[in-house]
Amino acid sequence: PLLLRYAVPSPSLEPWHLFWAKTDRDNRDRDGYDPEWTRPLWAHLLDVGHTALLLWERIVPDGLRRRAGTALGMTEDEAGSWLSFWIGLHDLGKAIPSFQFLDKHAPYLRRMQHDGFALRPRATTKRLHHGHATISILYRELTDGEPNVLPPFKESLAAFIGFHHGHLTDMASWRSNAVGEAILGGADWRQEQGLLLRAVHAAWEGRYGLAQPSADVEAVPDWLLGLAGWATLADWLGSIADAFPRDTGTDLVAYLDASHNGAAEALHRAGFDSNARLTARTFDELFPELARYEPRPIQQALLDLELPVDSTVPTLTILEAPTGEGKTEAALALAARQQSRNERGGGLYLALPTQATANGLLHRSMDFLKQAHVGSVASFRLAYGRSELHPESEALLATPDELAALYDEEDDTTTETRVRTLRWFLGRKRALLASYGLGTIDQALLGVLYSRHFFLRLFGLAGKTVVVDEVHAYDVYMNALVRRLLPWLRALGAHVILLSATLPARTRRELLEAWDPDAELPDEASAKATDYPAVWMSVEGMVRVLAGKEDGLTASRTQVCVLDRADPDPETVTRMVAEAVEGEAVVAVVCNTVQRAQDVFKAVQERIGDTLSSDDLVLFHARFVRRERQRIEEHVLERFGKRRAQGPAVLVGTQVIEQSLDLDMDLMFSDLAPIDLLLQRAGRLHRHDRERPQAHATPRLVWLCPEWEEGDLPDVNDLSGYGYIYTRTILWRTARLLESRPSWSLPADYRSLIEAIYGSDTRPEGLSSEAEARWESAMEKEADTKRSSESEAEKRVIPTPSELWRMIATGQYELADEDDENAHASLKAMTREGDSVEVVVLHEGEDGTLFLDPALSVKAPLSGSSPKKPLPKEAVRALLGASLRLSHQRIINHLRARSSSETPDAWRKATDTTSSLAGLYPVVMRDGVWDDAGRVVRWHDTLGLIVETS
Repeated sequence: PLLLRYAVPSPSLEPWHLFWAKTDRDNRDRDGYDPEWTRPLWAHLLDVGHTALLLWERIVPDGLRRRAGTALGMTEDEAGSWLSFWIGLHDLGKAIPSFQFLDKHAPYLRRMQHDGFALRPRATTKRLHHGHATISILYRELTDGEPNVLPPFKESLAAFIGFHHGHLTDMASWRSNAVGEAILGGADWRQEQGLLLRAVHAAWEGRYGLAQPSADVEAVPDWLLGLAGWATLADWLGSIADAFPRDTGTDLVAYLDASHNGAAEALHRAGFDSNARLTARTFDELFPELARYEPRPIQQALLDLELPVDSTVPTLTILEAPTGEGKTEAALALAARQQSRNERGGGLYLALPTQATANGLLHRSMDFLKQAHVGSVASFRLAYGRSELHPESEALLATPDELAALYDEEDDTTTETRVRTLRWFLGRKRALLASYGLGTIDQALLGVLYSRHFFLRLFGLAGKTVVVDEVHAYDVYMNALVRRLLPWLRALGAHVILLSATLPARTRRELLEAWDPDAELPDEASAKATDYPAVWMSVEGMVRVLAGKEDGLTASRTQVCVLDRADPDPETVTRMVAEAVEGEAVVAVVCNTVQRAQDVFKAVQERIGDTLSSDDLVLFHARFVRRERQRIEEHVLERFGKRRAQGPAVLVGTQVIEQSLDLDMDLMFSDLAPIDLLLQRAGRLHRHDRERPQAHATPRLVWLCPEWEEGDLPDVNDLSGYGYIYTRTILWRTARLLESRPSWSLPADYRSLIEAIYGSDTRPEGLSSEAEARWESAMEKEADTKRSSESEAEKRVIPTPSELWRMIATGQYELADEDDENAHASLKAMTREGDSVEVVVLHEGEDGTLFLDPALSVKAPLSGSSPKKPLPKEAVRALLGASLRLSHQRIINHLRARSSSETPDAWRKATDTTSSLAGLYPVVMRDGVWDDAGRVVRWHDTLGLIVETS
């Protein structure tokens, strides 16, 4: 045997007692480090089993508990005990040679020296992940050499527990490992593995009892994916070493109480002491700042909406209402009603289209939780990439003990709910486990992509109410991901609320069918299906529609908007803007690209820059560095928002204006865009009641598009980004529709306008033969693009709930995380199609020193207190404040191909120690210019980053 012999007396315990699960190496730099200590594997299995059991009792959502219990033919308590035992076995696969002799832990080798128990060379020639070894051992032990005697469900159960480290494998692999046995250790190892399994089983059954599942359990029920997330969470919490006794003794039964207490301590350390619980209160109580207003009809409708008697029945609600109607508050009020009926689990996740829109909702969502959450602490997480570096995130951080100390210092009568981010939830993959979350849709979409631990994200959403805003705004690729997410949220007992002002009927139908393919949909030609605003609810195979005056669903205001067309040439736009400024108007110009916004702004500035101050003439787009964009956004909300001052002003911007910003304009110019986005943009016209300049007493939208001859199609190449931003056929349809309309009346025209563009794919009538050819060519390219996008999505998404068996039958590959810049695009778990990189814009002084600003007044904080320590958060925040995202492919390719010698030494040293900077690329400006990419990039204090076309 290879086992080294040490001159140390051997222990009297059997080998399975000595199998280890953890060593003390994580404490090497701390007091009390013991190089000889190991945590017995049997103790770790009991620890994680108890952690799973407490999670079942406190956290696992009611719906998931009920579905599992019913499927197993057990009471919920019996199901919890039985499944927790299985989860406890998650690391049984550590009892194999390639793990037990990992790193040749000498103290362990000495303890294992007895009776010739040895490591066989053939058993260690190939490493096997211990999670996958768990599946093989369980399969072998439960079949006992007779593969046909194991119920298919138990094999599936073992598989999804064995996936707890996020690595998938297929049925053929774990079966062949079980049959071959060499990789599992051979006969003597098999004997000890079996003894370990039976010892843990006997201890658990003696304390908790173990009912047997029904014989007709479905082979691969969809709720197993929720169990996989539950198992991962139990393993992570059950591995908080200092929560459990270091001295376990050797008696499994005697250790049970200590293990249970340790699991309770682990849940406390992380912040799982209490459940998410919202209360159904009146609108005034939920939103005291709105108490002086009556709830709007759409808000009252959701306050009165009839909910299923069984609170565990998942529902999909689609809320269609005009911009400015308070859809967010309506959704929050409905979420409070849904979640008020939960006994355990659940919570709320608000999924926004962008980080900026999520940040804009931060204070409103926190204020809501202070009123709606039942309990002293609402566990809250801002969830998107690097969200922990948000300026306000530090103030929200706390541990349960820190919160307890804070309350001890205050009056015992204090009943205020504190919204806090508990530190344990800061891990990127833990964000959705917090009771309440606000972030981007991307975090939820990662739950249906083959990224590592995707099932943990789904478990984090199980039982919650998930609110998805601006659901109309997603492209073909993202829509495919949303359609895969919906049935999984339903399978795991979540409620979903989708919000939109401009949702096409085709998209709505696709979403309803994705949620429940068997549901009977209302006749789309019926009055209720065409009335607007409307509320759709899908529950248990039925879809109800509330719409029209008979259901009390009317808009709180109506608006007639005058429509005019103008040439998009910057000089033409500038002349018209100048005339409006003379008439004291507050004007917005919305452009489809950053470069066009910069060009229009320069033209406007040259003409009326002497008339307006820099506070009143503003450029806003996404190619400012983060700190500047934040400053500009705050100024835009103040100068052009609800409480703005009177007097002329001009805002030139891009699509950042059309989503979630509460702006109020007298007049708007907009590049031609799809009709739904024009409606969104025009929602910023006369948004609030105020006195208007005489010439602008009526809302007016001037859509910018070149003129075209009868029978022809307008030239929209520049406005559409040559088809990369918006599809040409949609723009052509929109232009022809608007040409025939002097005005629109909202909300009455919402439905007809949207359906006129999206309701049919037929070619417009009256086109010349040349225009017909252009139309057909564009349609073919768009169809190819759509097929390509859907194909890309299908490559990355997990199966539907009804086809979960595919996951273990075929052995899908694991995708790299979305933010892994080193991974090839084809292997990334992308939530959005298209390539981009995040860069940090630095400025170099004459001596090579790097600065954060072009004035060279603020040094880039690239060195910390020690070369081996990560940069402090303040330094990382400062560097991120100089970041922005670029999507120019030539620049992206250059940055990724750049050698380390082309990267500044100071940056390289900083990123070696600071993981928060991973995936960022430094772009060093010299006299405001960076031309390393073969395409000149300039920095301009007013215009932002300028990428010069070649």
